[in-house]
Amino acid sequence: MNEELDYFFCITIVGDPGTGKSNFLKRLFPNLIYEWDNTQKPTRALDFSVFHSSVDQHVVKLLIWDTTGDGHLPKNTVSVLEGPDGLFMVYDITKRKTFESFGKRVKKTQKFAWKEATMILVGNKSDLEDAREVSYEEGRLLAEELGMKFVEISERKNESI
Repeated sequence: MNEELDYFFCITIVGDPGTGKSNFLKRLFPNLIYEWDNTQKPTRALDFSVFHSSVDQHVVKLLIWDTTGDGHLPKNTVSVLEGPDGLFMVYDITKRKTFESFGKRVKKTQKFAWKEATMILVGNKSDLEDAREVSYEEGRLLAEELGMKFVEISERKNESI
């Protein structure tokens, strides 16, 4: 794409291992034909995607970082958390542990993120209602307490609540 760039945004996705961050990343690209992948391998250290689009005659570029879920970014990659325009913080509604770990994760992330960054708490795997361990209301209340937006999704079924 050789057009002049009007907007550039950097987005980072964080959360515990196995919460579905990588599959969620693939769902963020509306023009891709994507089938949910249950064989998705865990992200090692860091992955990223670049997305170009035109919105209202403006050329937009998104750089989206998909972080490892173990919280151990290599020292030279900690900068992906410094100054993103947006953060998706993903937990698995069927694993309370991934929800409860957010206190530490949010504090650590907010240490690096700039204050104007949009932060969205994402409860993933809403299609697994029978295995739910974290209620929608708990997620909504945590997001409200942390000053974040909130959504529950099923990246497997490409649905949001």
